[in-house]
Amino acid sequence: MSYCSVDELIKTTGTLISEAALQEIVEEAERDINIVLAPYDLTGSTADAPKNAALCFARAGILRRMYIDGTQPENVSASGVNAMITNLEAKGNRILADFVSDDTSGASPRVRRVHG
Repeated sequence: MSYCSVDELIKTTGTLISEAALQEIVEEAERDINIVLAPYDLTGSTADAPKNAALCFARAGILRRMYIDGTQPENVSASGVNAMITNLEAKGNRILADFVSDDTSGASPRVRRVHG
């Protein structure tokens, strides 16, 4: 299940990062989302919330990549990039928290115990 596509990320950001690198960024964002949704059996959802959260996390991933490789715009400071990353990740986390809260309606997460 893909929450967002590389093509969608390119169209919404205008990034010039290679599609291969963007695919890795999208996959990381989706893994992060699945970590949050898995305890509630919500992974693979086709709802808009995980898709929007994936775009937030992927945009943060693009900014992080630009910061690391030095391709961030010259007029944006490192602290400015870090603030944008923090804001995008916080927005994605809020979207997921609201989604889980709305979908589970008071149900508790599934916890798997392993004896060993």
